[in-house]
Amino acid sequence: MGQFLGTWYHNAGEDTIEVWKMQTYGKSFEIKVYNLIKDKKAHIRKDLNSLNTTDGKFYGVQYYFDGTISTWLGAFTSEKKMNVDFVKNFDPTIIYAKYEFVLDSPDSFTMTGFSKDGVKTGEYKFTKVKK
Repeated sequence: MGQFLGTWYHNAGEDTIEVWKMQTYGKSFEIKVYNLIKDKKAHIRKDLNSLNTTDGKFYGVQYYFDGTISTWLGAFTSEKKMNVDFVKNFDPTIIYAKYEFVLDSPDSFTMTGFSKDGVKTGEYKFTKVKK
């Protein structure tokens, strides 16, 4: 997971940049997500995620600024690729969306979204913010 730590962004639209700040939280990690819209910060969500050493999967909860939540299960399928299923209450049989994260280089990754049936719904290129 260390290769994804840091601050990442992608252009989400005209005048809008989506920012992900990924950092460790003990043995877990958290992601703070917000948009910069004409240089004003608009909070979106906070993710808290942890590796379950029993089954080797990451378990994540997304807490949205509006009070809603989502849960997901994910696993690395290679050193540079992680697959994530958004599921209902951590039940792997009730999938409502899938994502694939591929580290293209140390400074960029691609997130591809899919429907629960595997139909591609979007692709997003992220760039790491240099310190």
